[in-house]
Amino acid sequence: MKKKIVSLFMAATLSASISLCSCGKEVPFGKEEVVERKLSTVNYQVPKEWAEETSNDVNVHFPGGTADPNASYIMTAFIDDQPFDEYIDGIAENGAENFEKEEVTIDGTKGYKVTFTMQDETGDASCIMYSVSTDDGIFTAAYSQSSNGEDYSDYIDKLVHTVKFK
Repeated sequence: MKKKIVSLFMAATLSASISLCSCGKEVPFGKEEVVERKLSTVNYQVPKEWAEETSNDVNVHFPGGTADPNASYIMTAFIDDQPFDEYIDGIAENGAENFEKEEVTIDGTKGYKVTFTMQDETGDASCIMYSVSTDDGIFTAAYSQSSNGEDYSDYIDKLVHTVKFK
């Protein structure tokens, strides 16, 4: 009986130590190789195999690997010279349907997560958008899935988890 109790205790201890070892640093994209991206004063990570189109204030990432304009994509943007609440509420006023807004915190900064649908060339597009007001402007990370696009919606949360403001 004592051997069974000791065995159970050792098994429980081993399980707990394995669980605790994996608690350290969370890896949002799992085993996918990632690259750092910078947009103004914001750094974040995306998987290396994503296709992308970049400019000074907008980066468009295509999780499917090709920059197809009808594909699902994640856009990061930096917007200045606009009041934050006006920007967020303006989405609902400009044709967004099923608009929902909730407060979130990204890298210690309060912002919003909004979900909505909009019409695009292919029909309804589902959108998930995170926005935070910083000293330099509004940082936005938005996911859009057209009616015929693949579902990569889980990637927007993973990307936002890697955001670091400088």
